[in-house]
Amino acid sequence: MKVAVGSANPVKIQAVREVFQEVFGEKVEITSVKVDSGVPTQPFKEDTIKGALN
Repeated sequence: MKVAVGSANPVKIQAVREVFQEVFGEKVEITSVKVDSGVPTQPFKEDTIKGALN
């Protein structure tokens, strides 16, 4: 299975890999793509939701 992750964060990439392997039980090929979420690195309040939706 191929999965694209909109983050270059190694912790997030590993979390996605582990969840997909656990749920689907097969080898997962992860492609990470650094994207601009339009919010600060540590978003607060409304920026948290905005970053998640971007």
